[in-house]
Amino acid sequence: MKLFFSSSAAFSAIFP
Repeated sequence: MKLFFSSSAAFSAIFP
């Protein structure tokens, strides 16, 4: 689940 959260955070940062 950590990977998913990290990916989501990174995506959010790229596409705010």
